[in-house]
Amino acid sequence: MKINKKSLFMVLMIIVLFCSQAALGERISENNIVDLNNQYLNIKVTVVGQVAENSPGMSNNTKYLLFGGGFLFLVLLIILISQLVRSKKPPLPRSTVETASSPGESYPDMDETRKITPAQSEAAFPPDKTQAFMNLEAELIVQRGDDQGKQFTLHKQATTIGRTGARKNDVELMDDTVSKQQATIFYDNDNKQFSIRNESTTNPTKVNDQIINEPAVLHFDDTIEMGKTMLLFKKT
Repeated sequence: MKINKKSLFMVLMIIVLFCSQAALGERISENNIVDLNNQYLNIKVTVVGQVAENSPGMSNNTKYLLFGGGFLFLVLLIILISQLVRSKKPPLPRSTVETASSPGESYPDMDETRKITPAQSEAAFPPDKTQAFMNLEAELIVQRGDDQGKQFTLHKQATTIGRTGARKNDVELMDDTVSKQQATIFYDNDNKQFSIRNESTTNPTKVNDQIINEPAVLHFDDTIEMGKTMLLFKKT
């Protein structure tokens, strides 16, 4: 519970004033009544208990001692309460109390986490995303199917063909009889040769009316069929 310091101070001041007034208040003793009989004339006084001895009124020194002792007690009480309030405050988050490392400090794992092995680089950057664009002087022309008339220029070492789906194909066809991963055309830069590989398990790929089960070499003016679509492999 959050304590309002201003409210606590006001309550303590009221207690101090009340105690001081009680301590400084005059006590009516038996001697007062006897000596000042004119002042207390016709006043009914009820005595409770047995009076052992007459005690004169409280002296000024006693009053000052009581007032000083009460004030000191209140000061000590305020200090105690403030210490309790501070001890209940929640600790700071670890991140804010940790000191920054000095320039000379080193972390043993820092070099290891910064290094990227060849296997990691290949996993982070798939071959399809790192292929360079090249002028292969070849293209595919759709001669039959939903995409008839479209032309696709080949400019990568691996050109994927298929219907729109999870794989981002370089040659996207609208033919619903074509698989999402239908085939891939490869370019061998050393031999300057093209080849095509079927990748669908449900829809065959044909080259010049022949179903291919293994990668087949492509020549210019060859026809490629998949589903209801036929492509013409041309030199640009």
